Order: sequence, then C-alpha cells, then structure tokens
Amino acid sequence: MAVGPAWAMAYGAAIGLWALLRWPLYHAGPPPGSPSPLRTVAEALGVGLALVAARAAWGVATGRAAAPRVATGRAGDDRPRRRAPWTRVPPVPRAVAGFGRLLGMAGSGAGLVGLAAACGWLAAETWALAAWRPVPWEGRAIRVTGRLGHPEVLTVTAIEGVSVSTRLRVDWAAGRRAGAGPAAHAADGRSQPGSRAGPPSPGAGQVVEVWGQLRRLRPATNPGGYDERAAGLRSGFAYELDVTRWRPLTPEGAAGLAGAPDGVGRWVRLGTVVDAALARLRGFLLDGLAVTLPPGPRGVAAALLLDERQGLSATAREALASTGLIHALAVSGQHVAMAAALATWLTTRARWLPGRRRLAAALLVVLYAGLTGGPPSVLRATATYLLAEAARGAGRAVAPVEMLVWAGFLQAAWRPLVLLDPGFQLSFAATAGLLVLGGPLQRAWRGRWHRWLGRRGGERQPLRLVGWAGDALAVTLAAQVAVLPVQVALFGRLPLSALVANLLVIPLSALGLGAAAVAATAGAVLAALPVSPGWEGRVATLAGLLGWPATASLTAMVRVAMAAGALPAASAQLAPAAAGWLAVGALWVLVQVGDARPRYARRLRPRRLPRARGLAPAGVAVVAALACSALSLRPPAPGTWVAWFLDVGQGDAILLRFPTGRSALVDAGGRALVAGATRYWPGSPPSIPDAVGEGTTVPVVRRLLGRGPDLLVVTHADRDHAGGAGAVMERLGTGAMWLGGLPGVPLDRALVDLARQRGVPIQRPEAGWAWHPAPGCRVDVLHPDPAAGEPRGAAPDAGAGARPPGPTTADATGWGKENDWSLVLRVGCGGPRLLLMGDLEQAGEEALLARGTDLAAEVLKVSHHGSRGATTAAFLAAVRPRIAVVSVGPNPYGLPHVETLARLRRAGIPVVRTDRAGAVAIRAGPGPQLVVRAMVPGSLAGLDGAARPR
Repeated sequence: MAVGPAWAMAYGAAIGLWALLRWPLYHAGPPPGSPSPLRTVAEALGVGLALVAARAAWGVATGRAAAPRVATGRAGDDRPRRRAPWTRVPPVPRAVAGFGRLLGMAGSGAGLVGLAAACGWLAAETWALAAWRPVPWEGRAIRVTGRLGHPEVLTVTAIEGVSVSTRLRVDWAAGRRAGAGPAAHAADGRSQPGSRAGPPSPGAGQVVEVWGQLRRLRPATNPGGYDERAAGLRSGFAYELDVTRWRPLTPEGAAGLAGAPDGVGRWVRLGTVVDAALARLRGFLLDGLAVTLPPGPRGVAAALLLDERQGLSATAREALASTGLIHALAVSGQHVAMAAALATWLTTRARWLPGRRRLAAALLVVLYAGLTGGPPSVLRATATYLLAEAARGAGRAVAPVEMLVWAGFLQAAWRPLVLLDPGFQLSFAATAGLLVLGGPLQRAWRGRWHRWLGRRGGERQPLRLVGWAGDALAVTLAAQVAVLPVQVALFGRLPLSALVANLLVIPLSALGLGAAAVAATAGAVLAALPVSPGWEGRVATLAGLLGWPATASLTAMVRVAMAAGALPAASAQLAPAAAGWLAVGALWVLVQVGDARPRYARRLRPRRLPRARGLAPAGVAVVAALACSALSLRPPAPGTWVAWFLDVGQGDAILLRFPTGRSALVDAGGRALVAGATRYWPGSPPSIPDAVGEGTTVPVVRRLLGRGPDLLVVTHADRDHAGGAGAVMERLGTGAMWLGGLPGVPLDRALVDLARQRGVPIQRPEAGWAWHPAPGCRVDVLHPDPAAGEPRGAAPDAGAGARPPGPTTADATGWGKENDWSLVLRVGCGGPRLLLMGDLEQAGEEALLARGTDLAAEVLKVSHHGSRGATTAAFLAAVRPRIAVVSVGPNPYGLPHVETLARLRRAGIPVVRTDRAGAVAIRAGPGPQLVVRAMVPGSLAGLDGAARPR
C-alpha cells in the first residue's frame, strides 16, 4: 500500500487503540486531575513507535522487509535482484537484527506512519479532554460566551470571563419551562435598557452570551438505550447548558471577551454569515415541504432530504429501524450524486467548460452538506466525491478504496472521535463492502445467470427483471456482509428481511428523494409568492399536486418496511458479543472474494473467484459467532434468578429471568400520551398509546429477551405501571397476563379488551397463588387477600382460567385506595428472595403484618417510588432486606421522600435509585450470592458490602 493511505490508516488505528484503552475512562466521567501535556505527548509518541516496531517486526518475521532495489537497466523495472540477508536466518535473530533498523526509520515512510499514529492518539486525547474542561463549573449558574455553529451546540470561548475552548449542548427550552423570557440581559442579570428581545432561541451562526446551569450528560440508562454522554463526547461536549436567559453579541465582542487576537473577529464574522445563510436556506426548504406535503410524509421527506428527523413518525422510525432499513433515510452518497448530477446538468445546458462544471458541482455538493448539518454519512460521501474529482482533474487514476480511506482520515482529522459514531461506522462499512465486494458478486451472478440462459435458448423479456433483481441483490449482499458486524454490535439484532426488502426500499428512497427535492423547492417558491384573496384554494391544490409524487413514494417505502417487519422471521436476536467473530468472517470474505483495484484494472485482468471451500473459514467464524451469542444469551444457572429494574422514569418495570429461559415482566412503566394525528402514520394508533412503553419498555425487553415475556404482570392499573403494557402485548406479545388493582377502572378495561383481541389469557391472582417458572423457582402472590374484602375468586393455581371480575370500587371492599389493591409478589429460587411491592400503601403493609405473612426477602423493591406513606419501620423489620431498589424518575412530588430514605438509612439498608443508577440488574444465587450491576458507572459506591457490584 502506498505511504499516503498508510498514514491515514495508522492515524485511524491509533484512534481505535485509544478507544480501547482510554474511552471507558473518559466515558465514566472527567479524568482525575489534569493530565500533564508532556505525558500525553509521550504516550502518543510511544504509540507511534510501537506501531513502527510492530510493522518492522512483522516484515522481518515474514521475510517481507524492504529489500534493496537494484536497477536492471529496463525503464520502470525496480524489482529486487537479491533477498535481504536477514530473511535467511532464524526468526529470533532476524527480529533482533530488524529492530536495529528502527533507528534509521525516522525519515522514512515507516517513520512518517508512526508520526501519523502519534498524531491520532494525541488528537483523540485532546478532543476528549476538551469536552470535560467545564468540570470546575459543574452544577453552577454560569455565564458563557460563544458562537452557535448549530442551533443546539455552542462553541465556547469563555466561561465566567475565563478563556475556555470547549463545546456545550444548549437546552433553550429550559428557560421557557422555568418562565424566563428570551430577552437580552446585562452581565449582572438585569435587563438592559433599550435592549431588544430575541426570538425564543437564537439561530445558527449567532454569537451570544448565555446564562444557565451546567448539567453533565448521562450515559445510557437502559440496555441498548441512547447514550447521550457518548454521543456528546464524540461531538466534543460532555455537558448541557440549561439556559435561563441570553443576549446577542457582535463577533468582535465575542472575540474580545475570549481574549482572542483582532483577526479572529473577521473569521468569526464570516462563519456567522455562512451559518446564518445556511440556516435560513434550510428553513426555506422545510417551509416548502410544509406547503406541499401532509404531516406524515413531510417528516420522512425532511429526514431523507435534510437529515431533520424530529417530525418522523414513531411508526415509520420503528418500521425502518427494526428491519435494518433505516439506512434508507441516511443522507449519503445517493444525495451527493444527485446534487452533483443536478449541477452538471445545469452547467452543461449553460455550455460551461469542463473545469467550471466540476467546480460548480463541487460547490453545490459542499452547499448541500452544509444544509444537512454535516452528519458523518454525508461528510464521508462529500469528502470521497471531492477527492475523486480532484484526482480526475489532476489526471490520476482513481482508486475508490484509497479515496474512501482518505475521506475517513479527513473526517477523523476534523473530529477525531467520529470513528466511534454509529452513523460513520455503518456508512463507512457499507461503502467499503460496495467498493470491494459489489463488483465480484455481480460478476459471479451474471456469469451463472448467462450460462443458465444459454442452456435455455437466450433471454426473454420476463427474465430481464430477474437479472436486474440479481444484480441489485448482489450489491445489497455486498453492503450487508460488511455492515453485519456493526449492526450486531450496536443493536444486537440480525435483520433477515432487509436483504430482500432493499430491492424495493432503495428505488423508492431514490424516487422519494428526487420528488422531495422538487416539492421543497416548489413549496418554498409558492410560500414566498404573494397570494391574492380567493386564490388560496387553488394554490393549495397546486401545492398538493407538486407534492403528490413524494407523498406516494415515501408512503410506499414506509409500508414496505412495515410489511417486512411483520414477516415471521423478520429479524433474529444475536448478542453483541458475537460481532467480533462476524467481523472475522466478513473480513475473510472481503479478502478472498473482494477486489479493491480500480475499475479499469478489474476489466483488464479479472480475478478468479475462490471455490466454496475457500470460504470455509468464514463459515467457521459464523458458527463461532452463533455459539458465542448462545453462550451470552443463555438463561441463568439453576437456582438463580435475574431481575432488571428498568429506568422508565417515574414508573415501574421489572424484568425477571429464570433458569429454564422463562421470563416475567412486572409492570411496564408508562405515562399518559396525547397522540397526534401523525405520530403513528401511516398505520393506525395502538389501542393504548403510551410513549414510555413504545420508546423504552418494548425496545429494552426486546434487547434483553429477543421476544415478549411469558408472563406479563400488572400490579394495578395506574398509568405509570400499566401504561406500557398495551405496547408490550401489541409489539412483543405475551403468554399470559396477571391483572391486579381494582377491576373496572378505565385502563384496566382497556387492557382486558386488548388481551381478548390478542388471545392473551387474563387472570386476577390473589394471596396463595404461585407460578413455577423453573424447578426450584416460584413467584408467590402475597397480596391482596380475599379475607380483606369480598372474594375475588378462588382459583388455587395460576394455571386456572380467567375469573369473573371482583369489586369495581374501593367502597365495595372496605379498602381506601386503588394502591392498596396492588399485587405483592415474592420471587425466589432457593437463595436470596425479591419482594415486589407495587404501590402498596401503609394500610396494605399493616394488613400483611396483621396476617402474619412471611415477608423476609434479601432484595426489596420499595413501594410507591419511596413515598412517605409506605415502607414503615415495622415493615422493614419484617422484611430485613440487604438492599433496597427505588424505581423513580424526575417528578414534582419529591419522591423518594426524605423520611422514607431516612428510615432505610436508620435500618442500615443501602438504597439504589434508578434515577441515579439507571437500570439496575440483580443476580441472586447460586447460594446466598447477590450481584448488583448498574448502567451508570460509579453509582453503586454506597453498597458497603451488602451486595457485590460488578
């Protein structure tokens, strides 16, 4: 490989090594102390030297060290005339001799490769350090000066008058939620006389002075959940500023506050003008889509055309993501090619010279990348296009893979940790698969197809469609092979239906892209034109006609994804641990089958494809991946249970797993949701709309189980416990459902109706019931007790069928609250036990104690999110837990209450809270062992030996 690409690859490899060794430290929190610059530089140089040494050792050990080149007298022939002497000695002396050559490599290509590796390590380290620079002001109300390169990202120049170079994510809605108006303020917080009031939030490109409070970004709080801290660190910030007020500044004023030289203001002013112009043009296009498209297709069009996904419906997002077709919305090479083709066509019609046509196409491509906000996929495509055009303009042969490597290097040089971005990884892998593997697979298909046609007397018209589908399938397979390890590592799913669904989704996406561009442009023109009274209806009709092609194609694309997701085997669960073996198999296929040479070289000297037995190692890697996945996803060992307390905000959702692979979901979280008309476009709204159930509970349960639970338990029909149960039944399914609480309340009735529609058996258990999910394991129902009021049925075992509903009001039974009818469950497999209290209040606890119920348990799920009216001292004395879990989120009720926390503290019981620790996993057994894990690093420091964190 040429030295140039080797530099780029060494730079990226050093960033990858940094991610393996240092990323966990920076992701956990700010580094302790301030790292010495000399130490950082020394580490970087050490990485570069290590890479050079490894390269030299590999060359010496394999006999591929650079041999002296001796001229043979023929032009262009510089083949070596003799082997280097160290290639004929044993490996160990050969390696020792090769190491001595490192001293002479400082000015050679290997030395420059090592220097590139050192730069990669240094760039990643300084980028991560810059993101944590605001740590001295964490949690404080501060004043920040900077420029908005993006409406929600502030490039900081000063904090409290101190020069600080960092970035912050900005929450402009925080001030509006707090009731603060978006007006300009003086430095002392008082309104300036005569200062103008700003818009609700400033636009991109503005230089502003902002007051607010710093909040550290949280990591992922659920398995497979969105990691806002990782996303922030990749973009250069680790904090969010909750804005209370702000005022605009002149570029010169911002440069002066930061202590910058006078010339900086000129560049700041230029950047401000460019960013503001791009934001204004983007707004015009979005307004044009609003004029020509209805709300549902408009959200898909905005995502496809401008990478604006806020208006994307939940149904469309879920359908495309679950089937592995979300790439259809990614702004990538297809968009760049469209922009370049448009510019070339226009300039050709204007009879411009070729050089000017290339320049105009390049400028339009850069403009389009700026309009989209610069996601990694479009930056990769833009850089590849510009490099390829530069090579063509210089008269050099274009090597696509080399261009791809350089495009990745340019992105990593601008933003080092972009290599860790999922969008970059998916885009880069798919493009590499298309470039290396697409051609050979198409050639193999065409050869076999033409031979088959030759035996049948030639091609007929209906068979041409089969040939076209085979070509498209070969290209899709090439991209899928390269992307598969990344998909499994990120999402834990193997999209089986994507390979065939792409045959329809990709053409529809291309058609929708062109139609959306026309609709946005035409709509922007219509919106800018003055409309006479009485012509509004005609203009609206014209706008609808202009937007109809985009509406039809984008609706069809989403419906194809929905149909693919409804297939019986649309996707399969595969543990992320299997991604490594899949990467080995994919790399083997790329090396054995792929061809990275330029197109002309492939045509002049095509390579023979390997036989099937040559791909046997890839098959072995796939088998190893499946075995690794099965090992990672195996059920708990005999005598063991695992409980996941999910972070569903102010609500409850506990997932239980047992040794036989059976599972139960106790409550599903949720909150009331007023569903808009387009949230579920193009499908119909669910029976029980709920944002938490659809956006949190269902994805997490799918990630952990790969299917629905065997038993769905609803302790009572409060929205924060039962709201997500409808989404679980509709999207995942369940074997049976237990319903607690008072029958007949609205949410209870809705769940009963939905369960009947889905054919899910409904049972209303009571004290004395038990479910045996595995040998030696049982889930006992401790409450409610029929003796407390009117009997609710007398089925002795959970296997009995649904029973008639009991009382419908509290007065009919003598109980005071709905919460006192919550199901109380105790889970055990012979070792530590788990007591799940639902929302039981003090009256219910007293009833349990009065009946003499055995409440002993090592793990307690604190009742009612830690409210003051539950978890009494007498109750804690009866339970004697080793650890207590409070499922709670941000709330206006002050939960968990300080009195409840004080009672737990006096009893010596450590507390784990989901609002601080994220999702909590507890594994009990075998024996008395209790292992606790939490999603948020460092949140289990206060366990004090009650349970062993891992």
